[in-house]
Amino acid sequence: MKRFDALVAIVLLFISSLAVAQESRTQPSEGPAAMLALVVTDAKGAHVPSLSKDDVQLSIGGVPVDLATFAERGAGGTPAREVRRIAVLFQVSSLSMSARRQASEAIHGFLERTLRPGDLAVVLGSDQMLRAMTTWTSKLPVIDAALERLSGESSPSLTDGQTAAEKRIREIATDIQQADANGHTLYTFDALIDSARTYASARYRDAELSLGNISSVASLFTPRTRNVLIVVGADLPRTPGAGVFQYVEGLRTSAMRGARGAAMQKGAQFSSPMGESSAFDLTSLFDSISTRFWRRGVAVYSISSEMRKDSAGGSETSQTADALAAFTNEADRVAGYRLLSGATGGIAFIGRSPADALDHIASDLESFYTVGVHPTAPISGKDALSVKVRNGYSVRVMRGSAGLGTPADEMESRVIAYQQVNPADDNTLGISLHAEPPVFDGERRLVSVDVIIPIRKLTMVKVGNDNASAFTVFIATGDPLGNSSNVNTQRKLIRWPDGVTSASALTFRVNVVLEPGRSQITVGVMDEHSHEKGFDRVRI
Repeated sequence: MKRFDALVAIVLLFISSLAVAQESRTQPSEGPAAMLALVVTDAKGAHVPSLSKDDVQLSIGGVPVDLATFAERGAGGTPAREVRRIAVLFQVSSLSMSARRQASEAIHGFLERTLRPGDLAVVLGSDQMLRAMTTWTSKLPVIDAALERLSGESSPSLTDGQTAAEKRIREIATDIQQADANGHTLYTFDALIDSARTYASARYRDAELSLGNISSVASLFTPRTRNVLIVVGADLPRTPGAGVFQYVEGLRTSAMRGARGAAMQKGAQFSSPMGESSAFDLTSLFDSISTRFWRRGVAVYSISSEMRKDSAGGSETSQTADALAAFTNEADRVAGYRLLSGATGGIAFIGRSPADALDHIASDLESFYTVGVHPTAPISGKDALSVKVRNGYSVRVMRGSAGLGTPADEMESRVIAYQQVNPADDNTLGISLHAEPPVFDGERRLVSVDVIIPIRKLTMVKVGNDNASAFTVFIATGDPLGNSSNVNTQRKLIRWPDGVTSASALTFRVNVVLEPGRSQITVGVMDEHSHEKGFDRVRI
């Protein structure tokens, strides 16, 4: 036994020093060729098969680029080798219970027929915070249980307050007219603008929260797989409050014609409600989040089948003005879905049934082209690319996966996901972590983390007179919102003399750098022989 203890000490010292050296290395690049996925459709939305390399023209930053590789996947072509990661996010507070149930039933059918060996799905809920309802999993009963919980949650009030905001604005307008008729000044036209601003500010905060939750989902993916995010919701405005500002614009137009008294007419001359609306424009935030999804190789699809109107109008306003405000509100309510999906290569399905939308998503996953290029300039986002296909076919561009769905790719996905999801749900290897107090290095923190692996859980193979075990450690850091770093990997091969399986555990030390804002370390271990896995995380 003493001989064994000495051997373990030597082995662990060797691993510890090697871990320090590896932590300082730069992660290897994905290779010289950038991979892209092209979904090509005709005027009816059907996928176009059997295209050749010569049928596609691609430019990066305005410069034509030769296609280094070109392959058709799915219908009419070779089967796609990429495994898929499919995240489904329900914006719970924007959906009625019946809409959630309809979508849940359709998603069950979609995943049942779409998931293949190696594919994983995760179900998420979003209201005041992002909630992980499952881990990454291929188990349909687990997914169904999560969908059932989301479907059965109590339904919040679905009004966004526009009706109440318009009512308050009408009351102010009426007070101004009555005071003017009596020779008094109670409010000015600015009071209407102030009321619209108050409403728009509240809507803006809600939209920012929704966008923040959606943005956090990007961290669950790794670019090494074919990635899809399906957002099910009914409210993601680009310009929160646009409908109410349009309503005030209708009042301003009426006042300018003298229909609302001298006081209203005077104030209307110097007012610009639609100009005020631009102060609440979220387009730049959508662009930033879309770029984040693009870099992770995630195509965002949106399903917004539940259309509703929240503007009741009133007798003080013309039917035309009411209708225009209601139309503006309804169009803006789903404008964010169109922005996010269009910028990532997905589709926003507005007013269409979830089943129909999911059929289209399944077709995208099964029928596409992959191309590899040697970039002449950095591809920071989809806007840097220009792709044209013969005969004027429509083409949507997505960042292609860099991997072939290996066990290591799956581990990367799960380690990233476990920044938010409880890793104890899938810890077959029974690993645990122990972190030393951090040491500050400027704004960064350096943390030594011991990864403790029960030796009896590792698979031993015979190598000469010794036993050997091999495992890979996957490490990522994250912040409280679940945003994750890239995954660092370290593979270890250890030879053991006979009898070592009586020992309790092996301790493997890694030195981790926590950048500012990062406070969590997630570790995954995979046995290279059995492919059994273990996960744990620690907060610093």
